[in-house]
Amino acid sequence: MTSESGPAEGDEYVNPEKVAITLPDVTEFVLQSVSSGLKEPGFLADADPQDAKFPLLGVVRGPWWRPFVVATVTNEFIEPPISKRVVFLVDTTVPVTYLSTAILDALGFGRTPRSLEVNVHGIRVPACRSAAGFADANVLGTIFFRRSKLTLVVNFATIRVEAQLQAPNA
Repeated sequence: MTSESGPAEGDEYVNPEKVAITLPDVTEFVLQSVSSGLKEPGFLADADPQDAKFPLLGVVRGPWWRPFVVATVTNEFIEPPISKRVVFLVDTTVPVTYLSTAILDALGFGRTPRSLEVNVHGIRVPACRSAAGFADANVLGTIFFRRSKLTLVVNFATIRVEAQLQAPNA
């Protein structure tokens, strides 16, 4: 289910440097607690992209009760490709995906790219380095959800998050 490179039909380019996000409550500690709460193999655990299946599962966590999901992210531009399990804050107000320096380093991107393209759970999306107001956070933007045709369910009663594939005729 990989999309071709570049903006898909209907995608509008938004300069990521003009997007202001402030997430003081999303720290590496919160991301680790989400990972352990979901019984994930571990924060920044190695992953097999062949195991990237839907639905994406997550929880509502952190001091401000934000929705998080865990997805496999792959750097396909190196040999052999590197894949990691990544905890993402779900943000329906930004189009692109943001990755922390820790994630970019673990995926072998280093500190050079400001924007790039990554494979998130089988979907190629534009991504940028997380910035000052949210440096530790990984943010999953709307382009990912639209390209993968997911229905997002955030249930505050059960503190569960689920991103389900949309039925073909829905």
